[in-house]
Amino acid sequence: MKFQPPYVEKFKILVIYNVVEKLLYGSEKDKMAEEDTVAQARIVAETLKEAGHTVFEMEVYDNFAEEILQWKDKVDLVFNLTEGVGNDILKAPYVPFILESVGMPFTGCGWESILLALNKIKSKEFVSAYGVLTPDYRVYNEVPLTMPRIAFPLIVKPALAESSYGIDKNAVVHSFKQLAERIQYVLEVYKMPALVESFIDGMDVSVAVLGNDYDNLNVMLPHAVVYKNLPHDEYPIQTFDSKFDTESHLYKNSYVVYPAPLDSTTIENLQAIASKVYRICGCSGYARFDFRIDKNMNPYFLELNTNPGIDPPTGFARAVQDIGLDYKGFMDRIARLAYEKKLSIYKN
Repeated sequence: MKFQPPYVEKFKILVIYNVVEKLLYGSEKDKMAEEDTVAQARIVAETLKEAGHTVFEMEVYDNFAEEILQWKDKVDLVFNLTEGVGNDILKAPYVPFILESVGMPFTGCGWESILLALNKIKSKEFVSAYGVLTPDYRVYNEVPLTMPRIAFPLIVKPALAESSYGIDKNAVVHSFKQLAERIQYVLEVYKMPALVESFIDGMDVSVAVLGNDYDNLNVMLPHAVVYKNLPHDEYPIQTFDSKFDTESHLYKNSYVVYPAPLDSTTIENLQAIASKVYRICGCSGYARFDFRIDKNMNPYFLELNTNPGIDPPTGFARAVQDIGLDYKGFMDRIARLAYEKKLSIYKN
């Protein structure tokens, strides 16, 4: 029989997030994603207050390790919405590492899972070792001089970035010339290796997972992103514009469909893969898994998102309604999962 924690009706919660004033990697336009993080933090904080919790907010900068100690005995848990530290998006694992070090409970995944998710190359290698299907890929630290041994079309991504950074209509390439130009773009603008994957012609699908107990996870039905009225030179993929540029054609013509229009066998397969990857990657609290489904209904794992969007319009927020959670209940559940994890109720 599992130990049941003493019930705490209301918590004192510190909501933390980082504010990017100047991007260290990427284009100036990419700041839209970081502004979205701040907006989400405001929504989460207000919702937690409506749920009856006492809520404080803190922006995260380079002095986080010193600043957080001031809150150690003042709050019950930290609601972690950081995508990095200050301007540095590559320091996302640092925040949970410090929180673990000082013994403060926090929402979401631990630093090891976040570190793995941040590096698309390592996460692909890791899940592939457990038999999870991913697109064929190559990694480039410099512009290639010879044709790669991988068939076109290909898609080129920054290897250490999330939020569809660097993904636009030019990310899909059909020739060696286009490939070399796109790799050079990623190396120069994002200052990180370029991940080159086989382009999977199909549908973008995600599966959200909630929970700490690996034997009793809430694995949601998949949700899909579909596109209408695409120009002939655009691909049905989640570009940066489709997620964040509210004035763009792609943003205005992309829609979250829940549940995804898939047959029951494919849905069950996706849920099984998401549950498996959640466990082997050591996730906790909540996470989202992104896939491409090809024409033959084969699911290709793309990436693990340990800090996915959880504001009301997202597929995650829609999916949890199936387990009886409105948005207020969703935020409350995430907070309680952090509390339960701290008490080590579940031995994973």
